[in-house]
Amino acid sequence: SGFSLGKTVQSHTKGIWVWPVRHPRDERKCLLLLDTEGLGDVEKANGEHDIWLFVMAVLLSNILVYNTVGTLDHSGLEQLQYPSQSDRMIKYVKATVETHKDNPKDLNKYFPSLIVCVRDFTLTLELNGYPCTADDYMEHCFRIRKPETQRGQEEANKTFNKQRDIMCHYFKKRKCFTFPMPVNPEDLSKLETIPDKDLKPGFIKVANEFTSHIHQEVKYKNIDGVILTGQRKLPKLLLVAEMYIAAQRSGDMVCIENTRAQVVQLANLQVVEDAKELYRKEVENILVDFPLKTCQLYKDHEKCMEKAMDLFYCHAVLDWEHTHEKELMKHMENMCERLVTHNKQQSQEKCRIRLKELYWLVDEQYQDFMQPGGFMKYQAMMKKIEEDFFETTGLG
Repeated sequence: SGFSLGKTVQSHTKGIWVWPVRHPRDERKCLLLLDTEGLGDVEKANGEHDIWLFVMAVLLSNILVYNTVGTLDHSGLEQLQYPSQSDRMIKYVKATVETHKDNPKDLNKYFPSLIVCVRDFTLTLELNGYPCTADDYMEHCFRIRKPETQRGQEEANKTFNKQRDIMCHYFKKRKCFTFPMPVNPEDLSKLETIPDKDLKPGFIKVANEFTSHIHQEVKYKNIDGVILTGQRKLPKLLLVAEMYIAAQRSGDMVCIENTRAQVVQLANLQVVEDAKELYRKEVENILVDFPLKTCQLYKDHEKCMEKAMDLFYCHAVLDWEHTHEKELMKHMENMCERLVTHNKQQSQEKCRIRLKELYWLVDEQYQDFMQPGGFMKYQAMMKKIEEDFFETTGLG
């Protein structure tokens, strides 16, 4: 039914929890929701754990939802500062993306869009005496300080501005929702058991807007055009997650490009196998009618190839060098040669059997052919045998 809610002073979620749900607007799709433990948990040994949680959430998601409580103040934004910690992020994400060594900001293409959710929001959305939207409020908080403000704190302003600048660069697409309290404060501890109809109308309104935005904006997760599906035969997203986790456990850097290359290789190998399997099933259908005339065999085989290639072209991933396409074509060409040989052998055997069936009359009337006029009879019988043979179907 969803993620459970913690109601004590102790952190409830540990690591990353996963919950797959059907997309309400497209039954062919599934939404995979990831819930991470809160950043800055006092029970954790050090901040490295938070960095890896952030890295995993960023690399596996195409929408990152950041929760903060009360207001979007400086302390709240500090937990969203990991992109600005360039050295640490480079160590874990960027350094192994060789094409981006000169500019760590190029990594922004691997970052998801950002949604900031301010829970239990009680303030009035107003800036400089004028009403504003939640997005305006967020952009105001992300705004870079002007040099003339807060004189004497130039270094602090530099750090502040650097964090905001890099944060805005990485999360180019962002949106904010301000959620009022869902229930009265005394009922928050039992929120998980309260029916939706008993939640405050203002909270339900924002929640519906938030959900609608997610459903509208969510896209397939991809790495450089490689869609990370969850199909059973080859769950690309699971493979990517396993590679990232393996890198973290071994102390290596997460290599996005190498991960993509491995996923592409595995995906295309699976597509080739699927195409071969479809081709094999199609060939089995024509084997039932063996032997066939050679021209018919080539025609039927071409249809089998077309179906297999259609499957391959539909699901192949970044096969720019046509390596896997050539492999599949070679497999089917070799199979075609074997089919032609097999068809020829069957045809010869059926022809032999049919000729034997037709020729027995010649053996029986052998003596008649030795009599005067026997040669004419022999010619007539051989002509009849020839006619019957060529009228026989199924000889290939």
